[in-house]
Amino acid sequence: MTYDDDIYDLDEFQATPLNPHPLYISYATPAYYPELRQLIKTLDDLNLPYCVDTIPSFGTWQRNTQYKVEFIRNKLTQFKRPVVWVDADARIRQNPIIFRLLTDTVDVAVHYRDDTLGRRLSQSPDGEVLSGTIYFNYSSMAFEVLDKWEENNKANPNIWEQKNLQRALEQVNADIFKLPPSYCQIIASGKARMGDPNDAVIAHTQASRRLKNKVHSTP
Repeated sequence: MTYDDDIYDLDEFQATPLNPHPLYISYATPAYYPELRQLIKTLDDLNLPYCVDTIPSFGTWQRNTQYKVEFIRNKLTQFKRPVVWVDADARIRQNPIIFRLLTDTVDVAVHYRDDTLGRRLSQSPDGEVLSGTIYFNYSSMAFEVLDKWEENNKANPNIWEQKNLQRALEQVNADIFKLPPSYCQIIASGKARMGDPNDAVIAHTQASRRLKNKVHSTP
């Protein structure tokens, strides 16, 4: 089952008791350490709880990003509470209130890029899943999504992990909440891919375009 972000309006925001903050999680390989430090600053500025790690490179950008699923599962198991994965190049610009309003029935929350390009790239009417910001509830169905995501990564090691995630979401009957673009706003050279960059709640700076080639030469 999929829920759209427009099921919540401002009145419902104000009337709904807020849940505790989820735990924000991320990791970075050496080439991305400066990005992670900037992410931490934005988390600190908003007093958001987080757990971030630095890890050695697995040798390729693809392997480094596919480790994401194992990392998320480990943190869910360790802390037994909802988590929000954000890539190391994320910047939390506003209080991400939606995550505190999600009901216990929501297993996963993620943004689908549903413009013409997103639908073409994903070959799905829902659009393209963007894995830079993902909410996982501490639920059995969330773990099933993670297991299937990992299975897809192993079966398709040369496929982008977010494509394998999209396939997992199609394979598992989880309750999915579609985040608005402002929660995974891709910004490059001060311009947003979709919408107004000033509206971004969680912005992503596309660091991989600048740093991907450094992964192979970084110990």
